[in-house]
Amino acid sequence: MSEPLDRYYISRDAGIALPKPKPQLGPLFGSIIKQLEQRKSPGWTTVGLHLLSSADPSEQKLIERNLIKLRAMVRKNFREPGHISSLQVRPPLQRKARIIFYAFPEALREESRKTMEGLAAEATADERVGYIVVFARCTDRWDVPYEAVLLVRRPLGDAADSASA
Repeated sequence: MSEPLDRYYISRDAGIALPKPKPQLGPLFGSIIKQLEQRKSPGWTTVGLHLLSSADPSEQKLIERNLIKLRAMVRKNFREPGHISSLQVRPPLQRKARIIFYAFPEALREESRKTMEGLAAEATADERVGYIVVFARCTDRWDVPYEAVLLVRRPLGDAADSASA
């Protein structure tokens, strides 16, 4: 995966000018990164790095397709207690961060923070996970890449670092 970067830096060291490689991002991942950069909330670079390392371009397409299905399920079933409302991306352990996409309708906006914290708490039970990133998306404002993001570092002992935007 690092071949384009290797070629760029080797060429640069040899005095050959090549355009700097850019990450291949699907529409959703690109819009999330752009919004993170615009908001610049605490921890935004860490969140962005975790997101970028969570899925390659083909995996990003699969995630986007599954999020569309999740949106439809949430819109249909949100009144039922315990309905499915999240999609978890569990990248290989060397990537470490677990990414969770949580979808909610406008009617449940007031509960969204509590739900995000609950999803993150469940994910911290896995001792192999170092960080959890939860993105909340409103099913009624699907054009917005995310409404809120929660970054949680798995507790080391009794202390945990977290930031939200």
